[in-house]
Amino acid sequence: MNELIYPPIDAALVKVVGIFDYDKKFALRLEKELGYTATPPIDYANAQFYRDKYYTEFNEIMLTQSAENAVRTFEKSADIPLVFKKQASEVNAKVLHSEIKLFEQNIGIFALTVEPKSLDFQSLSDCIFCFRMFSSLVLEKDGELSLHEWISREILGGKSLRSTKEHHVDSDDYSGSKFKIYSAISVNEHKAEGYSRNELLFELGTNAKLGSTSAGTYDAPSKDYFKKTMEHSVSAFNSSTGLALLDSYTV
Repeated sequence: MNELIYPPIDAALVKVVGIFDYDKKFALRLEKELGYTATPPIDYANAQFYRDKYYTEFNEIMLTQSAENAVRTFEKSADIPLVFKKQASEVNAKVLHSEIKLFEQNIGIFALTVEPKSLDFQSLSDCIFCFRMFSSLVLEKDGELSLHEWISREILGGKSLRSTKEHHVDSDDYSGSKFKIYSAISVNEHKAEGYSRNELLFELGTNAKLGSTSAGTYDAPSKDYFKKTMEHSVSAFNSSTGLALLDSYTV
C-alpha cells in the first residue's frame, strides 16, 4: 500500500454544539452583561426565500422567527485561544464566534465556531477530539479546568452544564458526556495518495485515530463496524459525502 498522504485542506468549518438550562434573568443578561447581540429581523426577500424552501412551522419558529413561540437568537464575535492537555502533548485551538438560541421551556442551545491552530488533518482531528469531550482539560495560568467548566464561564456567564450534589442541571440528563460536532471540510483530492474519502470521513466522524482504518492495527475498526457506520453516509453527488452520527455530522 502507498504511504497515506491526506489532501490539503482549502477551508474548514467546525461548530461545537451543546444544550443548557436558562431562566428569565439569563435571557436579560445576554445583551446587557455578556456582550451578545440579538439577531435582527430577516428582510422580506430572505423571508420569502425561506417560505419557498421550508415547512411553514419550522420556518416561522427557526428562520423568519415570526411565530409567537419563535426561537430567539443571540450572537457575538470572539477571538479566544485555548490550550488543551492531551496526554503528554498540548493542542492549540481558538473560539471565533458564539451563537445562542433560546427555545421555549427554558432550553437553550449554544454553537461555537472553532478552528485548529493550523489547517491540516492532524490538527483538525485533535481540535475535534478536544472540543467533543466534556472532560477535556483546558490549560490556564493558574491550573487546568474541564471544557464544560470553561464554556460555562466564558460563553454562558456561569450557567452550569453538569449537575453536582448541590445543584441539578436538567439539560445534563440529556447531553451525555459529549458535545455535538458539525464539521465541513473542503479539500483538493487530486493531491493525495493512498487516501480514501470514506475512511477519513469515518475517522473524523467517530474521532478514531487518523490512519487507523487503513492500517489494520488493533485499534482499527472491524470491517463490519466500518460498513455499518458508513450506512449513515449521505452522498447525492460525487463532490461531497456526509456522515450523520448521533453526536456528529461530518461532510
